[in-house]
Amino acid sequence: QRRVHGKQWYQRRVHGKQWYQRRVHGKQWYQRRVHGKQWYKRRVHGGQYVDIKTDAAQQKGMPHKGYYGKTGVVWNITRRAVGVIINKQVGGRIKRKKIHVRLEHVRPSNCKADLKARVRANEDYKAAVKKGDAVRKTLKRQPGAPRPGSIISTKMAGGVIDLAIPQVDVSAGL
Repeated sequence: QRRVHGKQWYQRRVHGKQWYQRRVHGKQWYQRRVHGKQWYKRRVHGGQYVDIKTDAAQQKGMPHKGYYGKTGVVWNITRRAVGVIINKQVGGRIKRKKIHVRLEHVRPSNCKADLKARVRANEDYKAAVKKGDAVRKTLKRQPGAPRPGSIISTKMAGGVIDLAIPQVDVSAGL
């Protein structure tokens, strides 16, 4: 507490640009290092999906905390940074934001890995059908069927199923 002109003055909570970032940028002791040359030799091309995950070892080119963990599409490549288009919800609408992020804070995304694997499997199956090794079937994804019904046996419970929650007597001093 300090007194300013006869009044008590309290320090306000700080809500700056890097506020509440210690947990986001925290690293294990074996991860506290600057990346080697191989890290910078990664290929990034336009149209690629990338995840934004900031690296505490490099403070330059760090994106705002609101973009942490978001997935976007690369639209521009410079010497040390990449331009990423991200969809950001502002009020009730979604805006496309274009930001430049340094290469250390960007990683290739696996968001389309399942799609690529499914397309590859479908193309292999089509080739097998064309050869005559497989029977033709629909390759569209179908919603899951409901679980089958079952009968619960009461033989193990002696004919009685007790679903009551046991109560503890507080007056007994337990």
